[in-house]
Amino acid sequence: MREDADRDFNGKIDSRVYFEDAKIVRKEFDNNGDGKIDNKVYFEDGKPLRAESDIAGRSTADQWKPDRWEYYENDKVIRMGTDLDGDGRVDRWERDDRFFKEEMTTSLGDPLMTSEEEARKKEEAAK
Repeated sequence: MREDADRDFNGKIDSRVYFEDAKIVRKEFDNNGDGKIDNKVYFEDGKPLRAESDIAGRSTADQWKPDRWEYYENDKVIRMGTDLDGDGRVDRWERDDRFFKEEMTTSLGDPLMTSEEEARKKEEAAK
């Protein structure tokens, strides 16, 4: 089942929501008004799981070519990857270090260091 919407009231569909078993499984958006989907958000159990975006506008009606991927946990983006050269693979990853420090632990139970803490520790070790 699908629900279409015209969010900006210009007479063109710019949002689609897909359902399975009465649950949202995917939302698609045309955020720039060019008539093509440029953002998809995938859901699991009613919560966002990941989002894909076509920032460069490389997708066609027949082929989806995302160049940004966002991954969610507890309704928050925890990491994001961007394809800078259009080859379909992530070239740069970014993450929310606060999430990783608070939520992730090593097998010994010690918190993982943020990238800033790692850099500071390497600087101190080099002195």
